[in-house]
Amino acid sequence: MIIEYIKPLDIKYLISNLNSTLLSDYKDFQVYKTERIVNNMSLGISICSISEEMCPEYKPIIPTLISIAKDKTDFLRKNSAILLAKLSRQAGLYDYIKELHGIDVIMNIAKFLKL
Repeated sequence: MIIEYIKPLDIKYLISNLNSTLLSDYKDFQVYKTERIVNNMSLGISICSISEEMCPEYKPIIPTLISIAKDKTDFLRKNSAILLAKLSRQAGLYDYIKELHGIDVIMNIAKFLKL
């Protein structure tokens, strides 16, 4: 994958961009932005898989991911649940996600998805 060749500083910048785009797109949610939100989460999943030390950079969007996982359907729900599950593997983020009841949301979604 191309992400493997990106410098850590560039990944940090990319994550920052993804976070701000996801937050702004979801705040002003329009159906036509669904594909862009799903793509952002897919990229986030890839980054977390390759560079776990960058996962804490996603902390600002965790409440939004939980909200998407609870309220939306299809790929929005699935990708947000997968990204939350990847983020919850980090000790510090697990506690934060658990405080926001994100683990409960992941467990409820896991019944219906193959996570």
